[in-house]
Amino acid sequence: YAFKRNQTADRDNGTPRVGNDVALEFQHPLAAVRFVLGEANGNTTIHSIGLADMKYNETFNIPSAQWTHTGDPGDMNIDIDDIIVGSGINTGGMIGGTHLVIPQSTSGVKLTVSFTWNNTTDAAIDLGSGQWEPGHIYTYKLKLGDNEADILGNVTVDSWDNINYNHPIPVE
Repeated sequence: YAFKRNQTADRDNGTPRVGNDVALEFQHPLAAVRFVLGEANGNTTIHSIGLADMKYNETFNIPSAQWTHTGDPGDMNIDIDDIIVGSGINTGGMIGGTHLVIPQSTSGVKLTVSFTWNNTTDAAIDLGSGQWEPGHIYTYKLKLGDNEADILGNVTVDSWDNINYNHPIPVE
Protein backbone atom coordinates (compact mmCIF):
# COMPACT_ATOMS: atom_id res chain seq x y z
CA TYR A 1 0.00 0.00 0.00
CA ALA A 2 1.01 3.64 -0.36
CA PHE A 3 -0.74 6.65 1.13
CA LYS A 4 -0.11 10.37 1.27
CA ARG A 5 -2.66 12.93 2.51
CA ASN A 6 -3.79 16.18 0.89
CA GLN A 7 -2.31 15.81 -2.57
CA THR A 8 -3.56 17.76 -5.59
CA ALA A 9 -2.07 18.42 -9.01
CA ASP A 10 -0.65 21.74 -7.79
CA ARG A 11 -0.29 21.30 -4.00
CA ASP A 12 1.55 18.93 -1.65
CA ASN A 13 -0.10 19.40 1.77
CA GLY A 14 -0.71 23.04 0.86
CA THR A 15 2.82 23.66 -0.51
CA PRO A 16 3.00 24.49 -4.24
CA ARG A 17 4.10 21.42 -6.18
CA VAL A 18 6.80 21.34 -8.83
CA GLY A 19 5.48 18.99 -11.52
CA ASN A 20 2.48 16.69 -11.20
CA ASP A 21 4.07 13.66 -9.54
CA VAL A 22 3.43 12.53 -5.98
CA ALA A 23 6.29 10.48 -4.54
CA LEU A 24 4.62 7.45 -2.99
CA GLU A 25 6.55 4.94 -0.97
CA PHE A 26 4.91 1.53 -1.16
CA GLN A 27 5.10 -0.63 1.97
CA HIS A 28 4.18 -4.20 2.80
CA PRO A 29 1.55 -4.15 5.60
CA LEU A 30 1.93 -7.91 6.19
CA ALA A 31 4.69 -10.29 7.19
CA ALA A 32 5.44 -13.58 5.41
CA VAL A 33 6.17 -16.99 6.95
CA ARG A 34 7.86 -19.98 5.32
CA PHE A 35 8.92 -23.41 6.47
CA VAL A 36 11.95 -25.32 5.17
CA LEU A 37 13.28 -28.75 6.03
CA GLY A 38 16.53 -28.71 7.99
CA GLU A 39 16.89 -32.38 8.87
CA ALA A 40 14.71 -35.48 9.06
CA ASN A 41 15.01 -39.23 8.74
CA GLY A 42 14.58 -40.64 5.24
CA ASN A 43 11.05 -41.74 4.34
CA THR A 44 9.51 -39.45 6.95
CA THR A 45 6.07 -38.29 5.86
CA ILE A 46 5.08 -34.74 6.79
CA HIS A 47 1.31 -34.69 7.15
CA SER A 48 0.78 -31.04 8.03
CA ILE A 49 2.42 -27.92 9.32
CA GLY A 50 0.88 -24.76 10.69
CA LEU A 51 0.63 -22.00 13.23
CA ALA A 52 -1.70 -22.14 16.24
CA ASP A 53 -3.12 -19.32 18.37
CA MET A 54 -2.15 -16.49 16.05
CA LYS A 55 -4.13 -13.33 15.33
CA TYR A 56 -5.79 -13.38 11.93
CA ASN A 57 -9.02 -11.33 12.04
CA GLU A 58 -7.69 -7.78 12.30
CA THR A 59 -8.16 -4.29 10.86
CA PHE A 60 -5.48 -2.21 9.12
CA ASN A 61 -5.72 1.59 9.28
CA ILE A 62 -3.98 3.01 6.20
CA PRO A 63 -3.34 6.60 7.37
CA SER A 64 -1.75 5.46 10.64
CA ALA A 65 -0.25 2.24 9.18
CA GLN A 66 -1.40 0.39 12.31
CA TRP A 67 -3.09 -2.96 12.85
CA THR A 68 -5.91 -3.20 15.39
CA HIS A 69 -6.00 -6.63 16.96
CA THR A 70 -9.66 -7.29 17.71
CA GLY A 71 -10.32 -10.90 16.76
CA ASP A 72 -9.78 -14.05 18.74
CA PRO A 73 -6.64 -16.06 17.93
CA GLY A 74 -7.00 -18.89 15.45
CA ASP A 75 -5.04 -21.60 13.67
CA MET A 76 -3.57 -21.99 10.19
CA ASN A 77 -3.08 -25.60 9.12
CA ILE A 78 -1.39 -26.54 5.82
CA ASP A 79 -1.87 -30.09 4.56
CA ILE A 80 1.39 -31.44 3.10
CA ASP A 81 1.18 -35.26 2.96
CA ASP A 82 4.56 -35.62 1.28
CA ILE A 83 7.51 -37.96 1.85
CA ILE A 84 10.96 -36.63 2.62
CA VAL A 85 13.73 -37.71 0.23
CA GLY A 86 11.27 -39.98 -1.49
CA SER A 87 9.26 -38.37 -4.23
CA GLY A 88 8.87 -35.10 -2.37
CA ILE A 89 10.69 -32.77 -0.02
CA ASN A 90 14.49 -32.77 0.22
CA THR A 91 16.70 -31.28 2.92
CA GLY A 92 16.65 -27.51 2.52
CA GLY A 93 13.40 -27.66 0.52
CA MET A 94 10.39 -25.49 1.21
CA ILE A 95 7.46 -27.10 2.99
CA GLY A 96 4.09 -25.74 1.91
CA GLY A 97 4.97 -22.41 0.28
CA THR A 98 4.99 -18.85 1.61
CA HIS A 99 2.11 -17.58 3.75
CA LEU A 100 1.11 -14.03 4.65
CA VAL A 101 0.46 -13.27 8.31
CA ILE A 102 -0.63 -10.19 10.22
CA PRO A 103 2.26 -8.51 12.07
CA GLN A 104 2.05 -9.41 15.77
CA SER A 105 3.86 -10.69 18.80
CA THR A 106 4.68 -14.39 18.54
CA SER A 107 4.21 -14.83 22.29
CA GLY A 108 1.72 -17.67 22.62
CA VAL A 109 1.89 -18.60 18.91
CA LYS A 110 2.91 -22.21 18.28
CA LEU A 111 4.42 -23.88 15.24
CA THR A 112 2.57 -27.15 14.71
CA VAL A 113 3.78 -30.15 12.76
CA SER A 114 2.44 -33.65 12.24
CA PHE A 115 4.73 -36.28 10.73
CA THR A 116 5.36 -40.02 10.68
CA TRP A 117 8.69 -41.80 10.79
CA ASN A 118 8.50 -44.76 13.19
CA ASN A 119 5.42 -43.34 14.91
CA THR A 120 3.12 -40.44 14.13
CA THR A 121 4.21 -37.36 16.03
CA ASP A 122 2.06 -34.29 16.53
CA ALA A 123 4.04 -31.42 17.98
CA ALA A 124 3.40 -27.82 18.98
CA ILE A 125 6.51 -25.68 19.47
CA ASP A 126 6.16 -22.30 21.19
CA LEU A 127 7.66 -19.53 19.02
CA GLY A 128 8.67 -17.48 22.07
CA SER A 129 8.41 -13.75 22.63
CA GLY A 130 9.48 -12.48 19.21
CA GLN A 131 7.62 -10.29 16.76
CA TRP A 132 6.48 -10.61 13.15
CA GLU A 133 7.17 -7.20 11.62
CA PRO A 134 5.57 -5.88 8.43
CA GLY A 135 7.73 -6.20 5.34
CA HIS A 136 9.78 -9.13 6.67
CA ILE A 137 9.91 -12.81 5.73
CA TYR A 138 10.35 -15.32 8.57
CA THR A 139 11.78 -18.68 7.50
CA TYR A 140 11.47 -21.49 10.05
CA LYS A 141 13.97 -24.29 9.46
CA LEU A 142 12.76 -27.54 11.01
CA LYS A 143 14.68 -30.49 12.36
CA LEU A 144 12.28 -33.42 12.75
CA GLY A 145 13.58 -36.09 15.12
CA ASP A 146 12.08 -39.27 16.51
CA ASN A 147 9.61 -37.58 18.86
CA GLU A 148 8.34 -34.19 20.00
CA ALA A 149 11.38 -33.63 22.24
CA ASP A 150 13.66 -33.95 19.19
CA ILE A 151 11.90 -31.27 17.10
CA LEU A 152 13.71 -27.99 16.68
CA GLY A 153 12.95 -24.91 14.64
CA ASN A 154 15.21 -21.93 14.15
CA VAL A 155 14.20 -18.80 12.32
CA THR A 156 15.93 -16.46 9.89
CA VAL A 157 14.51 -13.05 9.06
CA ASP A 158 14.89 -11.28 5.72
CA SER A 159 13.60 -7.93 4.52
CA TRP A 160 10.97 -8.14 1.84
CA ASP A 161 12.74 -5.57 -0.33
CA ASN A 162 13.47 -7.26 -3.61
CA ILE A 163 11.92 -4.45 -5.69
CA ASN A 164 12.01 -0.67 -5.66
CA TYR A 165 8.97 0.64 -3.81
CA ASN A 166 9.38 4.36 -4.61
CA HIS A 167 7.16 5.32 -7.52
CA PRO A 168 6.18 8.80 -8.68
CA ILE A 169 2.45 8.77 -9.44
CA PRO A 170 0.94 11.52 -11.64
CA VAL A 171 -1.90 13.42 -9.97
CA GLU A 172 -4.85 14.45 -12.13
